[in-house]
Amino acid sequence: MSAIRRLYAEDGIVRNVGQHLRPHDLCTLLLTDKSCNKILTPTLYRTVLLDQPVRFLRCLRTLSAPPGTHAFRRDLATLVHHFTIQNADILDLLSSEVGALGSALFSCLLRMDNLRHFSCSVPLPFALGVFGSLTNGSHPKLESIDLILPKQKDPCPILPIQRSAVMSARHPELRRFKLDIWEHLPTTLIYCVLTFLRNHAHSIRSLGLTSSLSKPGTGVGIVASLIPSDAVFPALAELEIVGLTIFSWHPALQNTTTIKSLYIHEDEPERGPDTKFNLPPESFPSLQVLTCPNAMVPVFLPENTTHRRPIYAVRLNEASYGMESMDYNGDQSDWEELLVLLPHLRFSAVPVTELSLTVWDLSIEDLRRVVPYLHDLEKLVIVVDEGIEDSEEVLIQLGPILIAQLPRLHTLLLSDMPIRVRDGDEDAGFRHARDIPLQRTALAEYEKHSSVLRRVAFAAEVGGWEKTGGQWSPVPSDYLIGVS
Repeated sequence: MSAIRRLYAEDGIVRNVGQHLRPHDLCTLLLTDKSCNKILTPTLYRTVLLDQPVRFLRCLRTLSAPPGTHAFRRDLATLVHHFTIQNADILDLLSSEVGALGSALFSCLLRMDNLRHFSCSVPLPFALGVFGSLTNGSHPKLESIDLILPKQKDPCPILPIQRSAVMSARHPELRRFKLDIWEHLPTTLIYCVLTFLRNHAHSIRSLGLTSSLSKPGTGVGIVASLIPSDAVFPALAELEIVGLTIFSWHPALQNTTTIKSLYIHEDEPERGPDTKFNLPPESFPSLQVLTCPNAMVPVFLPENTTHRRPIYAVRLNEASYGMESMDYNGDQSDWEELLVLLPHLRFSAVPVTELSLTVWDLSIEDLRRVVPYLHDLEKLVIVVDEGIEDSEEVLIQLGPILIAQLPRLHTLLLSDMPIRVRDGDEDAGFRHARDIPLQRTALAEYEKHSSVLRRVAFAAEVGGWEKTGGQWSPVPSDYLIGVS
């Protein structure tokens, strides 16, 4: 037996190699040999990421084709475990071929009986049908659903025949369920969501019900209509929801003892100049990660209370380093406002070690004033909406003014994502974003003030730096998001 044949006889070795290849390289390897193709095709289709219009079209056609048309007569759709659709550019393709693509996607979903994770961050015009297909019981191994339900121009013809299936469907492995709903749903679909949540409340650990593009003031009502009043979520650890007031009256949200991560989206009419948010002091006793509008920080971290919450991570106004930094919807923090809010961090039962915030601009004088409240930070994300007036001076001065004062800081990420998205130009953003000599000079300055700093980003998307073996090396921005 040749060495190659002995290698193929050990399927596990070949699969292990395939798992470490990029999809493009894996495709190339599959074309070299039939045995290799047979072994590694399941690896290739195990995770499907559709993030480009051309790839979206080709992949759906391939997956929806009859099994007999593929090598070894395989049904490729049954090999898919993770299915993700992202990148809004796909909508341009959908506008011209929406019918064909919708049918192809439904055909794929019907045969994906090994599907574990489905995620779509694109507002598909046939999203209601997708929801029906995912929740009708034909995916018994499903662990997570993440879907946008946008405004629908035409009623979905699939829903009426899915209602009875949704009522009886069971997905024993379901752990994550997230819907972003843009308008009040049809009565039939509301009933389907209510039934589905009621049937799976016992196993859901991560629940997200949001309404990012609904009319102002309608978000809480849209979300509340989808939560069964008689549901109990005994395993719920992560919750993303609209509004704080919903916790004061919705029966299913009275028990918050298990929730460790809370993400609250603001519903505009909730906030006014004299708005006061009330929260029972004994609620959320296990809360560790908090993302909320600025005005709610004192509610969760009050000065006078007998029940301090163990919050170690705070995101103000939904700020984050990557594309999620656009979720804050223009609610930048004024530095004067931060001087009022940041002192509340000390009222956590544990040190707050992670903080993300969004500001209009970044100045050394403003930073100097807030640094006394940041002493325990290990990770700091600063999203800047307008820019940095004198970036060279500011970047260098971050060493003595900020980094030297935060002895535990290991990660510092600066993001200009709002500028990049608003200007619609990849060359927009911080002027120093691609100034490698300036960045190296700044890193050398930081070395003088910290021995623990190991990850730094000077802008969004263009990558950052990581210190390994005593040397700073460039790393991609998605790596920083994943590990920091």
